[in-house]
Amino acid sequence: MEKDTQLMIIGNGFDRACGLESTYSSFFKYHYSKIFNLKNKPATEFNVEELKDKFYKLRDDALSIFKSFHDKNNRYNELLKKYPDLKNVNCWDLIFLAMTISQNNSKINLKWCDVEDTILQCINSLLIKNVFPVSDPLTDFFIQQISSITLRQTFSEGNSKDNYSLHLLNELHKFEDTFAKYIVKLMENSNYNHNVIEMIKNLYDENSYSLSCNKISILSFNYSADMRIKNAFNEKPRFPSITHWSNIHGLAAYKNGNVRQIIGKGNEVPSPIFGVDNHDITSFKEIDGVKKDPRFFFTKAYRLLENKVNNIREPFNYTDIKLITIMGHSLNSADYTYFITIFNNVHLYDSDVCLEVYYYANNNKMHDTQEERMAIRNISNLLINYGNTIDDFHGQNIMNKLVLEKRISIIPNHHKFKC
Repeated sequence: MEKDTQLMIIGNGFDRACGLESTYSSFFKYHYSKIFNLKNKPATEFNVEELKDKFYKLRDDALSIFKSFHDKNNRYNELLKKYPDLKNVNCWDLIFLAMTISQNNSKINLKWCDVEDTILQCINSLLIKNVFPVSDPLTDFFIQQISSITLRQTFSEGNSKDNYSLHLLNELHKFEDTFAKYIVKLMENSNYNHNVIEMIKNLYDENSYSLSCNKISILSFNYSADMRIKNAFNEKPRFPSITHWSNIHGLAAYKNGNVRQIIGKGNEVPSPIFGVDNHDITSFKEIDGVKKDPRFFFTKAYRLLENKVNNIREPFNYTDIKLITIMGHSLNSADYTYFITIFNNVHLYDSDVCLEVYYYANNNKMHDTQEERMAIRNISNLLINYGNTIDDFHGQNIMNKLVLEKRISIIPNHHKFKC
């Protein structure tokens, strides 16, 4: 059977090109402006120093109250009198904020992979080393005390690390729900859905191999566009149909009734998740012959199963894939497992499947050169990891093989839509 499918793998850069301000930096500024009452200033007016000042004042006021009150509930109630908005803050809000501003940068320029890296750093510190990961001792102590109140759990009270881990996970759910509301709000006030359709058309029309693909499959790492785009796209007869759409990490609009009916077919729709890759946890502890590690609850494998992500997945045939197009994904190691699985299923090393990777270009030569180099480095690292699952020789050889066989391209994306 002839291969005839173009698999498009899209990440946050795809959404940004479609006009959605879905970067973590944008969310960070929006979220923490509300928490610290910075009057929801536009991103261009966001003052990092003002945010630092407010955070450190909260920390110092809290530490002063902690000295005066020994009972946790009394401490928290006194703190809420001075900071009533704190009741809507969970420990991950404080952890992400503290670790960001501790970097002493004058600008907030974060990526979603930074969130996953922070989660990994935190669970390594909290659940393995029994310490908080922020370098400043006063900030560490402040977050530890707030967390012990909001989680009602501390190691010193004899609770198991599994219980503590699950409480931390419940707090992460709250952070993810706040993010979901932010994405839904962005989508409601934009031309985003129209832009997504146009971008998919561009990726199909402009594929670097002029391959005659008759079908399109979408694997989205985003929480925004969903299967409803597939239905709208397929109304355009000039283009091949989208036969498959999967949002691998859940949907921002998971509470929407129409989404549950159309996508979940009445079943629960998975909410957005953040997690770490199994490979990033270097050693699972073995207890009585069974591998156990409290960090396991934060791996993407666990979170996807817990989140019922299969409720919104459609059957997919890897044997039909002729071209893999990657756009807007950082190719961070936290998602290596997904890509390696795909490459293995299509037998990328010894097949005729082609690969193209888009990077963001803005017609600034220095910027575009840097972005192209980053894209080459990132895809090279990913391919070496994939090749090493076959054997060490293939790992080092695969990039050269794809280049010699003209099966890989690094392509600038000049398309940028406004919402």
